[in-house]
Amino acid sequence: MKYHDSIYDMYRTFVTVTESRCPSCSKQNWAWEASHHLFVPSDRDATLAQCLDQAANVQSDFTCDHCKTLNKKVNIRYRYQRLPRMLCIQFSRFDARPGPNGYSYYKLAHRIEWDLDNFDMSPWLIDGPNKEDARYECIAVIQHTGQSMHSGHYTAHTRKGTNWWLCNDHKVSRLSPGEVRKEIFDQNDRSVPYLVWFQKKV
Repeated sequence: MKYHDSIYDMYRTFVTVTESRCPSCSKQNWAWEASHHLFVPSDRDATLAQCLDQAANVQSDFTCDHCKTLNKKVNIRYRYQRLPRMLCIQFSRFDARPGPNGYSYYKLAHRIEWDLDNFDMSPWLIDGPNKEDARYECIAVIQHTGQSMHSGHYTAHTRKGTNWWLCNDHKVSRLSPGEVRKEIFDQNDRSVPYLVWFQKKV
């Protein structure tokens, strides 16, 4: 897949490779797509690596490019051909549940953890001679506090060098390394990470 070699693409764009095998004609199907946010599920207590594994291996309906057959619940595998310098991961924190009067929206407040200093994305890259180094450090976490998607409050934890800061409206506080982990991972079940920013390590 071709992409523009712009500053924006360099820092924000990643390329997803979708792989599936048609159960009707047994031929392999491939697709490439450029994106700027990586969405991962958060429907259970897990590590970020487990969430990425769950997002990378799913079952879905698809139409084969070769025989044009619509197949039901086919195993589909997602990998990445290219990762940006700045990687944004968004947790699927809000879901909808059908009810007698339509859908009710609720929040998924499960605990998700990861290494703040050295997170390796290489297990989700496609293999090849040009497989890149994919180690990242976390530089920002946006958290949502509240009971539902219709209300709540957002705060941000940001990193500059080795220092972390808590940004809560007009108030900015410096945090120690121990306080950072407690603030991000050890809050109550209604204050949870929603958006996470990673910067590729040099």
